[in-house]
Amino acid sequence: LNEVYLFHGTFVRAAVSIAKMDFRIDLAGSSTGTMYGRGAYLGEAITKADEYAKDEPGGYYNNVSAVLLCRTVMGKFYYTTKRDEGAGDAVARGEYDSTCGDRAKTANTFRELVVYDNDQIYPEYILFYERVYKAMISNTPSPALHLELPTYWTNCYKALEGDGFNDRFDVPDQTLAHLQRLVDASVQGQPWRVTGAQRVENAAQWQQSLDFRRNLESQLAGAACIPAEKIEHPEPPTAVTTSLALGSLHHHPLPHRETALSNACLVESVNEHYLWHGTTPEVAE
Repeated sequence: LNEVYLFHGTFVRAAVSIAKMDFRIDLAGSSTGTMYGRGAYLGEAITKADEYAKDEPGGYYNNVSAVLLCRTVMGKFYYTTKRDEGAGDAVARGEYDSTCGDRAKTANTFRELVVYDNDQIYPEYILFYERVYKAMISNTPSPALHLELPTYWTNCYKALEGDGFNDRFDVPDQTLAHLQRLVDASVQGQPWRVTGAQRVENAAQWQQSLDFRRNLESQLAGAACIPAEKIEHPEPPTAVTTSLALGSLHHHPLPHRETALSNACLVESVNEHYLWHGTTPEVAE
């Protein structure tokens, strides 16, 4: 089948969007041209992908680039050493499954590997990185990258500024069941039955939350807050109940796009936890 791992470089938010919603072959060439027809252009060298990887100057992903590492089924490929904008037509006629434009042979650069069907590509990994120049070389590790928005959000690839967004989405049944287990693990007294749940995606509120976390991390200057389970006064130390409950539920699978209910997505250094807040339905709306 000629299945291989190949790199694809693009704008950092576009990489997150592709991982969430797949490639858009119909948009191919909208920014970089179509040397071998409208398709998804990939490379076997990450250096080639880096040519197309763009960060977000002045934005959240300033100096952060991204490439996708994709499982790609090349099948029977059309080999050429020349520019051929009609290469995709041969694939459309069923003569080939993909194109290999051998620019390494004719221009001493890199081979262009092109597929024309979304189903031939699976974007399995996103690699976020920063370019390290000689003057920047240091033994100090870079801080961990926290994405601006959770990847399971429908709006995960959007910027918070501008028009923003304020949406609510009904969670799938499997997530609802996981919420029920979390309620069961933390409720006291009469048991409750969760009848529905929505995920809130509000750009303005999330921005405020991010700003608070950044300010706190800046004050900590690389240190971490004392975890709740290590605070001994005035009562014996105890962990946060919801975090303990989530830790005990890790063996219950969640849909791959709905991984919110996990301690792994929280920032431990600032004591971030899932906590309950009771109110009226009217105020919650």
